[in-house]
Amino acid sequence: LWEELVLESPFDFGFRRGGDLVVAFSESEVSRLEKTTPYYQSHGIHTEMIEGAKLQTVAPGISDSVKAAAYCPDDAWAYPMLAVRSFSQMAQSYGAELCEGFHVREAGAGFVEAIDPTGLPHRFECDAIVHATGPWASELFASSDLVVPVFPRRSQIMVSERVGKWLDPFVSGNGIYLAQSVYGNMIVGGGGPWEPSDHRTSGTVPTAHRLATKFAEIFPEQSGLRIIRAWAGTVELTPDHRPLIGAIPGVPGAFIASGFCGNGFALGPVAGAIISNLVRGERSGLDLSPFDPGRFDPKKNYLEAYQKRVSGRVEPIVMGEQHV
Repeated sequence: LWEELVLESPFDFGFRRGGDLVVAFSESEVSRLEKTTPYYQSHGIHTEMIEGAKLQTVAPGISDSVKAAAYCPDDAWAYPMLAVRSFSQMAQSYGAELCEGFHVREAGAGFVEAIDPTGLPHRFECDAIVHATGPWASELFASSDLVVPVFPRRSQIMVSERVGKWLDPFVSGNGIYLAQSVYGNMIVGGGGPWEPSDHRTSGTVPTAHRLATKFAEIFPEQSGLRIIRAWAGTVELTPDHRPLIGAIPGVPGAFIASGFCGNGFALGPVAGAIISNLVRGERSGLDLSPFDPGRFDPKKNYLEAYQKRVSGRVEPIVMGEQHV
């Protein structure tokens, strides 16, 4: 779907096929990849286990400590800044009006109430509402009977100075993910249960240290790169690590697509296609039962259970909340 959008659109998404590489440092990690690779292959995704010389060809300079990797040469990625702007331009070309900076106070059956950037209230009447609010989803449903256990969590990223092109695939493993941008910078990110469950966007020294260390363990020849900036964003998590996609029970004309557990950008086009079918009263071609918005028990305090589960987990390299 991404490729179709890119081919049909005059706008720039920063889309390119560079492949995907999941690295394994231990025998147990190799075994896990060997078990999952046939699953991808059975669904038509070209994936193979590689090691040795081929691994060095795909990812030059990769550490000898990497025993093997799962490689998908067809995987692709897009540049979020360009892609979001292009989606906005596409929407407007079809007649959509974008109201940026509006704070939604309430959204019910056939209406949305919001405050604009100047503080003025607005009420929008509509036939259908789509809640695609990511880590803020639970806040909009705080006063309703629907249980929306979507929890925010900080995720940090750092960017290196620009270097000559040397890496094509998106690489993950060793507790991080990384890629080389179209401009030559190395982008390295990652998180974990030690991160706060809120919307703070400050980076921290401990995580910058961790990301740099983990990166150097995968590509020791690049360990001398200088980091030029770092930031943090918010990903959303659900108790069963699956999103909520479908009609909202008890609210006619209301739909939700949230809780993508860090995969919302990649899955955005297919989620949009599913929701647009539902809005028009058409059935989805996929089984949506695993993503039923009404699947959570209203008697259970999911946030309390989540906080208890991650309580006490701390950044594994350096403690503290020193801000970058």
